[in-house]
Amino acid sequence: MLLFLLSCFFLIPAKIIVVRSVTAKANINGVYRFLESDSNWKKWWPEQYSTAVGPTVALPESGEFKFIKTKPGYNSFEIVIEKNGEAIPSLLHLVSHGNDSIKIEWSVTLQSNKNNPFSKISHYLDVRKLNRRLESILIAMQDHISQVKHVYGVDIRKEKIKLEFLVSRRIKISQYPTNEDIYGLISEIKKHLEQKQVKEEAYPIFNIEPTGNNDFLLLVAVPVSKPLADEGIFTTLKLLKGGDILVTEVNGGRVAVDFALKQIKIYTTDHQHLNVALPYQIFLTDRTKLADTSKWVTRINFPYI
Repeated sequence: MLLFLLSCFFLIPAKIIVVRSVTAKANINGVYRFLESDSNWKKWWPEQYSTAVGPTVALPESGEFKFIKTKPGYNSFEIVIEKNGEAIPSLLHLVSHGNDSIKIEWSVTLQSNKNNPFSKISHYLDVRKLNRRLESILIAMQDHISQVKHVYGVDIRKEKIKLEFLVSRRIKISQYPTNEDIYGLISEIKKHLEQKQVKEEAYPIFNIEPTGNNDFLLLVAVPVSKPLADEGIFTTLKLLKGGDILVTEVNGGRVAVDFALKQIKIYTTDHQHLNVALPYQIFLTDRTKLADTSKWVTRINFPYI
């Protein structure tokens, strides 16, 4: 027994480096911004948070260990790991492997100044426990951030533009366009198409752009199967059919739509995409027949390259 203890004492190094890593299908800028907010850690942390420390701070726990995010760095976070009063520094580092791929590496360096063989062996067993804990935490993080909705707050998808020709009508108004304004222009375009004996091909689309001085430019267009000659207030638009477009659906009114538009713009910046045409919206529910705004569904389309 004594020989075994002595062997362990001399074989266990004084400094042990633990490194665990995972890869995830996610953008480094989006993930860093997501992890920078302490409140987001509760959304994916695999176990529990301790009771509040002070008035607001709660510490994430895993087994016998507590984790404290102390200092953000360049694509990294310093995290102190506590166990039985001992503070162990560690570094969570994000490495980009392209626009939609990252490696997440967690490294911990542990020093053992223990001269007691039993204490040194106990310390080594703690290191093995910590190694397993880091792995389970990273897997939970990997699962969560691999979903675009978790990082950006909306489910952004990459699709192809299916529309080509649209008959449009635009007006400038001195207030944010109402549903009545939008449906009114849709009705005007549909009457024009009836006169021309042209059928609409899909849901009408619209775009709202501020022009300054509290004015807004409202563009409404109805997809058709073939181009029509411009006539008075009606003009034909042409989209790049088959081009790339970001798409998401949101429930709610203007606040929900504005949030989704903001998040899509952040997504395009993170992924170094360029907006090449006006983003547009589609009402997937008839707002004139639904008083409950939470049941309104709007599809947002954002052409990009």
